[in-house]
Amino acid sequence: ELFRAAHSLKGAAAMVEMGEVQRLAHAMEDLFGAIREGRLEPGEDVIDLLLAGTDGLRTALAAEPGDGAVAGRVDRLVAALSAAAEGGAVSQPGKPGGQDRTKAGEPPPAPPAAETGAAAPEAEAGRVQEAARRVSPAETHIHVPSAAVDELVERLAEVGIGARGFDQLPVRIAAVERRVRGLAERLAALGREGSRDASREFESLAGLREAVGELRDELATWALEARRQVEEQARLVAEARDAAQDLRMLPMSTLLQRFPRVVRDTARRCGKRVELVTSGGDVRLDREVLERLADPLAHLLRNAIDHGIEEPAARREAGKPETGRVEIVARQRGRLVEVEVRDDGRGIDVEALQARALAAGLIEQDGVGNRSREDLLRLAFSTGLSTARRVTELSGRGVGLDVVRANLETLQGRVEVRSEPGRGTVFTLTVPLSLATSFAVLVSCGGTVLAFPAGTVDRVLRVALEELATVDGWPVVRIGGHPVPVADLGAVLRLGEVAQEPGPRPVVVAGVVEHRMAFVVEKVEDSRELVISELGPQARNIPVVAGGALLPDGRPVIVLDVGAVIDACIARGKGAAVSGRTRRRRRRILLADDSLTTRALEKTILEGAGYDVVAVPGGEEAWNELRSGEFDAVVSDIEMPGLDGFGLTRKIRSDPVRRDLPVVLVTSLESQADRQRGLEAGADAYIVKRTFDQRELLETLERLIAEEEPR
Repeated sequence: ELFRAAHSLKGAAAMVEMGEVQRLAHAMEDLFGAIREGRLEPGEDVIDLLLAGTDGLRTALAAEPGDGAVAGRVDRLVAALSAAAEGGAVSQPGKPGGQDRTKAGEPPPAPPAAETGAAAPEAEAGRVQEAARRVSPAETHIHVPSAAVDELVERLAEVGIGARGFDQLPVRIAAVERRVRGLAERLAALGREGSRDASREFESLAGLREAVGELRDELATWALEARRQVEEQARLVAEARDAAQDLRMLPMSTLLQRFPRVVRDTARRCGKRVELVTSGGDVRLDREVLERLADPLAHLLRNAIDHGIEEPAARREAGKPETGRVEIVARQRGRLVEVEVRDDGRGIDVEALQARALAAGLIEQDGVGNRSREDLLRLAFSTGLSTARRVTELSGRGVGLDVVRANLETLQGRVEVRSEPGRGTVFTLTVPLSLATSFAVLVSCGGTVLAFPAGTVDRVLRVALEELATVDGWPVVRIGGHPVPVADLGAVLRLGEVAQEPGPRPVVVAGVVEHRMAFVVEKVEDSRELVISELGPQARNIPVVAGGALLPDGRPVIVLDVGAVIDACIARGKGAAVSGRTRRRRRRILLADDSLTTRALEKTILEGAGYDVVAVPGGEEAWNELRSGEFDAVVSDIEMPGLDGFGLTRKIRSDPVRRDLPVVLVTSLESQADRQRGLEAGADAYIVKRTFDQRELLETLERLIAEEEPR
């Protein structure tokens, strides 16, 4: 197959008179022929030479006619390829890749360590971060399959046909309006005539009642028809939108296919043996998101090989295979995509990272003991920080992971890291499927609706502000064992401070890597998909704004640039911090049970324990209450009409705003299978009514609510 490809390329180059490409393709064809005929074993040196030839083809295709430097390089490659094909020694005319390596994800050659000044890491990191923030838009020309265009045209045609169905609605509504006017005139006439003729009045009233009934039925029919047509139009528009968006979507495999070369060349430079395993190539992302992931993934792969994977001898001593393993795993999570980069190497040296951070002044000696391992791992993303013992062209400047963080910020995504000594490291990148639309968590502050892109949101919870701990004068909430600063989003954005109401307040924890903050908001509205648009020139220079959107009811939404909002918090210092001058309020419980007796009994028990209780007869009603109000826990029956307790629990767990809300199922279903089903749906506790003990219910609620409100 490779032989045929080289042969075809040679012929095509001859037809368009690209002599350098023709000569190089011919030489590669000869070498592939020698391998195919068994005259030459394709060892690593031969593969390196063929890769160098591939890079040479790329350079020759892009070069201007008559470029002497390119011609000289092609001469050297042709000589080396021909010698190898004839059975001579395999020589390398130069490093594989040369100047074309940047396109494949490799870095340009770095200056020697001795030539790098002390300020180089900071300067280089600054340039990288600025470049990531100002990344240029993707090319406007994309290759689109004809089938995708046909699909879009078909969907748009359906929208047009469906829209014509609305033409008759105004005519029918006008006819109903005429009948209403006629009835009004008849009523007025009856009023004028009074009661002169009782029997005649009775007949008129009977006729009027019949006419009103007919009118009511007709209005109901047209209302149903209008609703059906609106729903049908919404479906057609959604399908047309999806078809249009799909034109920009590409499979992850188009990006993954770049990396075997990156891994091979990096491993060769480091003197290591590494295999790359990928999965999730069928996951589809917006082309621009895919392109912006290329650099972060290439940096993480090089880091894994240079820093993580041990030399073959060290791996043998550790009882590992000599060949290291690096994996890229992509998976879709709703409107988000997770990409994991794993290695089975030595793991991150947290002690060395801590020492470098202390030396760089990123952390204070007094606070080291309070930092968890996860907290210290996040320092790896700090600008200019590296655990490498020497500076090479691959590592040592502390730029690589800073590039990862900066690129993820431009995508409104996040990156997390886990590492175990001797077992390896896992980086998890979370990005949106598309930048044109975004799933977002909506909040309100000062009457303004704001949106956190879902990729930046870690969790949504409720926090009692009066009970927050303080670190260095800044209120913090402990999440996963480490403190996260708490800021008043309204104060930061100058929308007015969050109202000082008593009790727990809604908090959105959002950010990227070590840049993470808990934002107190007035209300968490909802989570939904938004079509994001650029704002006008007046708002273009507001750093905290990433774009705008409209809700179905016409309200405008400001989409936040979370990284910039956190920077604004840091710039304002403790002026952005929340105040703890609040009084405690009663906890709120949502109770769902279709049995009136059971509902009344449980409501009495909960209110007697000091809870405010909202009681509803079913799962659908409970979900509507959750969407419009704020609760500290849910107590639900399972067997209810419509949405049952299992379905309600699954809905809560799949919603990014409410997924951490404690759920207790109280039910008459007592089999082990039902209990297991409830826990798998996401319930925190399962209580059987036959052995119901009100003390068990109250203790369970107290424990779950306390766990969900970190101090």
